[in-house]
Amino acid sequence: MHVCEEYLSGFPERMSAAFHLEHFGQRTFLVAFALIGPAIWISAAIGLFRRVRVAHFIAWFLFVGPGFLEFTHFLFPFFEGGPYHYFPGMVTAPLPMIPGTIAMIRLVRDARREHRSGAAGARCGARSGDRRGS
Repeated sequence: MHVCEEYLSGFPERMSAAFHLEHFGQRTFLVAFALIGPAIWISAAIGLFRRVRVAHFIAWFLFVGPGFLEFTHFLFPFFEGGPYHYFPGMVTAPLPMIPGTIAMIRLVRDARREHRSGAAGARCGARSGDRRGS
């Protein structure tokens, strides 16, 4: 929904103008945010489910950037000048922030739980190379 709002309200053009980006048009936006982005999100989700370590790095990138930092849409009007006004994506920007923030909290909680169980497992003679730390 958020990417759709950005696309329909001219996000690529306004972003290009506000930040002097020469090669950020509709086509680049569609390829990056409508095609490649979802493929990366799905791959990260599968990797997290399977407990692949690199998936945690990718997930953090996604949760912090396209998730938590969506509030930057409310800062973009200041870069265009003039009175405060609507910038493409503002209406739905909070929507990705909710799952992004929840996911970051869960990742931290799970990492702490794994660390504690890994430390306890090491005291009980568990193998140090075990992927899950238990």
